[in-house]
This record gives sequence, structure tokens and C-alpha cells, in this order.
Amino acid sequence: MSDETLAEVGHETNRVHLEAGQRLWSAGDSGDSMCLVCVGRLDLIVDDDDGEAAVIDSVGPGDLVGQYAMLAQKDQAFTVQAVRDSELVLIDQDHFNKLLHQEPEFVSALLANLAEHLVPDTSHSGHLQRGSRLRDRAISLVSCDPSVNLVEISQAMLAGLRRFGTAAIIHRPGLDASDHAEALRQCEIDNDWVLMVADGGAAPKDEWTKVCLRQADRTMILAGQEAPPPWLESTREVALGICLANPTAARLAPWLDACNPTALHHLRPGSQLAADAERCTRRLTGHSVGVVLSGGGPRGTSHIGVLAALEESGVKIDRIAGTSIGAFMASIYAMGMDPGAMQELCRTEFVEGRPFNRYSIPRQSLLAPGRFIAMLERVFGDRAFEELATDLFVNSSDLKSADVVVHRRGRLAVAVQASMSVPGLLPPVRAGAQLLVDGGVLDNMPIDVMAETAEGPVIGVDVEGQRLSADEVDDGTIPGIFDTIARSVTLSTWHDSKTVRRLATLIITPALGQSGRREFDRLDEFVESGRQTTVAALAALDPQKLKTLLP
Repeated sequence: MSDETLAEVGHETNRVHLEAGQRLWSAGDSGDSMCLVCVGRLDLIVDDDDGEAAVIDSVGPGDLVGQYAMLAQKDQAFTVQAVRDSELVLIDQDHFNKLLHQEPEFVSALLANLAEHLVPDTSHSGHLQRGSRLRDRAISLVSCDPSVNLVEISQAMLAGLRRFGTAAIIHRPGLDASDHAEALRQCEIDNDWVLMVADGGAAPKDEWTKVCLRQADRTMILAGQEAPPPWLESTREVALGICLANPTAARLAPWLDACNPTALHHLRPGSQLAADAERCTRRLTGHSVGVVLSGGGPRGTSHIGVLAALEESGVKIDRIAGTSIGAFMASIYAMGMDPGAMQELCRTEFVEGRPFNRYSIPRQSLLAPGRFIAMLERVFGDRAFEELATDLFVNSSDLKSADVVVHRRGRLAVAVQASMSVPGLLPPVRAGAQLLVDGGVLDNMPIDVMAETAEGPVIGVDVEGQRLSADEVDDGTIPGIFDTIARSVTLSTWHDSKTVRRLATLIITPALGQSGRREFDRLDEFVESGRQTTVAALAALDPQKLKTLLP
């Protein structure tokens, strides 16, 4: 709603102030009123099938809450709880009737709100989508380390936010708590984003740091050379900003263990800081592109052409994920390798190195894994997920629990080995109590995992799409054992992927024709096909969707 409408609605009504964690009402309470959010953020909570509380939506400034129960004259369906200190306007039935007759702008805003929150969700048949994840508008940067250049980082973040709207920065508005609240309230009214900056140090005792930790929609803890402070262990739901030029997994592990961050952002000092801050703010504002690469054996080399064409079109890839050979391609891309270097690496390792051409006595697998493991060690060494500036995950399947395993920490070589270990062709990878095999067994294109963080549009690249078409020409031949086993692995996920695809802004399916599971010598052909298919797919994409993929 506009500021003018907010003012009219707020005239002669009851103001409600909620502290973080306080409930507005519980499910089952009387639905005799609704509220308009002026400042703050509230979660709508229901009990899931297991009786656990689940957040199904969030509301922020300008949003209504409780309108459905009031209009239907029913009890509240949700528990509504403040995520941060919030200010609301309570509208009872009498005042609501008055607004309907005297404030046409309020009526228009109400109808728009109802329409927006009752859009059919095509990804979950039979359910209604109750709105997308609320954008993080109040963002705090809290430094835990005196070695972090807080001024430089906050200015770079502010510049990044201003690429997508208006943004203001608050360092320390005053000594009184009321000064803090008023400064934040006014900034939120006047801007799309507010960046609150505090030096938390070893013990966040000052009032402003406490406000930053309590009042933000998203808190980013900034870590540098020092060890994490003890208070960080009691701080949850935070992102972690790593302010190191050359981070290593060993140096990052204490920080990751201390706060279990919802996201990891690299903010490297010096010449890389501006680009890192832009990538970070694209993710925070929901403008970052995520790319998911499917499995598919040698056909997966076409991912290289897809990535090349996306880059050439101006798409900035901030997040990437993959399954099986898609995991290999996503990992080397996240390491900073450009598509040309990726193609030459694949020529050396897959075409000339032939890592899948040594047979074994078939007790655990048809292939001896020695060459394959040696290749992964050469390519990845001791490199770990958490050291990468580009956000990455790969998936595998646990034979024991029948669960999808999403890898975001630890050595890339081990995770990629697990994701590429086709059952029967390569032995499972033991990781603690887990026995891990090819990710395509349970999820060959984990678009849903990428989409669930709501950081921006997702592109899926499906190199198996044409292979599994019911319309493909059957020449009467029986496929070899390699192709039969590998193809069987992904059959169980094919129908499920049709639903998951709806979460993506764009699905790219390279036109690769028929190919076997060891035809890596067709590398150049596959790469070029991936490039051409992507160029055509972008050209055919709806202009509005294409706009969301470009910075």
C-alpha cells in the first residue's frame, strides 16, 4: 500500500507494537480483526503433518494479515508471530466497514492483496501459493573481528543494493533505544533496503549492536582473521560473510560450526571486493541467477557450451549446482574455470585420460575406480566447497537411508566422486554411516533445492531430456551394459522432474541425438550443441523472463 493509504488507514485506529518473538495471535483465535504492517516482519505459522511448526509465509510493511479470517468471519487459520520488533495498525470490523465506504484506495489495495496471495501454485497440484518469500529489506552487517574493514565493506554493499532500488545505511543513530527504532522506521519508509552496520566485537554489549542482531530481516556476521566469539554460538539464522583474501576450509570451519549459517558469502578485500559485494547483494535482493546441471554421462560435456552461451549473453551466474557429470562441471566452473578452460580440461581428462576404461572383477562394480579417483584428485586436490566464491552444491544418493544428500561442505573430490558413482559401474563411496552413489538415482536435476532459498531465478540444464523421450527413434538394437545401467539409474526420477521443472525460469535441453555412455570423443560436438541450443532458448524466452536473468 502507498504511504498515503497507510496514513488514512492508520488514522483513528489502534496501534499495536510487537517485540521480536511475540505473537499477534494464535491459530484458532477469533478472526474479528485484521492488521496492516507498518514496520517490521511477521511469520505465518502452521503445524505440518508431523505436528512441527512450519513457516508458510512472511509479511512486511504494506502487507495485510488476518484479512481472510475477517472477511470469511472465521477463526484465524495461522499463528502470526513477529520475527523482529514490529508496528501494526489494528483494523476491527467497524473501522473496516468505514474504510470500505470512504476510502476507495484502501479497497483497491485490499483486492490487489487478495489476488496476489491467491495465485494457483503450478508446482504443487491442489494447493494454493500463499505468496513468495518476503524479501529481506533490513540487513545488518555485524563485524566480529577488528581486522575486518567494516567501512569499506558496508560501502561496497550499499553500492550493490542501490543497483536494485533505494538504500540507506545506518551506523549508530543515537544512544537512546527510541532513537534506534525511529531511525530504522523512517529509513524503511523511505527506502527499499536499509543497511545497519555495527562492530559487535568479542562481546556485543552496546545497544546498537543488539538492535542490529534483533531487528534485521537478514543478519550477516563478518568474519576475518580472529576466532569466532563465544556469543556467536547463540546467534542463529544468520548469513556468514568471509572477509579473507585466501580462505581455507580449516580457517572457516570454526565459524561455520559456530553459527551454522543460512548462506556463505565471500567478500574478499582489495580489487575483488566490488564484484563480491555485487554478487552478495544480488543474492540478498533475489536477483541472483542459479544454474542446475543434470547428469547424463558424456552428454554432460554440453553443459560447457550452455555456460559459455549464458556468459556471452550477459547472464551472471552466482549459484551453481549439479548431479553426476553435472556435479563435475558445476564444481570446476565454481572454482573459477572459464568454459574454454573447462573444455580443454575435459579433453585431457575424459578423452585422452579415459578414466572409465579399466574393468574390474565385478564384486562391487564393473569398473575399477582407480583412474577415476586419480583424475578427481588431480582436478580438485584438497579444494573445499566453503572456499569457493561462487555458491555451489552437488547431490548424491544414500543407499542406506534412500535420501538425497546435498553436499555444501568438505572436499570437492569426495563429493563429486559420490555424485558420479553410477551403481554397478562404480563402487559406492562410504562417508561415515552413509553409502553414497550417483545423485541421479534420486534427483537428477535438483532445481527444487536451488529454488528453495528464493535468491533469484533458476535455469535448469537437462542433457537427458531428449534421450528419455518416448518419441525417440528405436533402431532395433539393444543398448550395451554401460548405457543400460546408467539409463536405468535416472528412470525413477524422470516423472518427478516434470514437476520440479516448473520452479525454473528456463529449462535448456541440448539437442544431442543418440549417444552412448563413453562417447567422450564427441566433446566438441556436444559443447557446440549446448551453445547453439542455449542461444536459441534465450532468443525464444519471454522478454519479461529474460529480463530477470540479466543484471
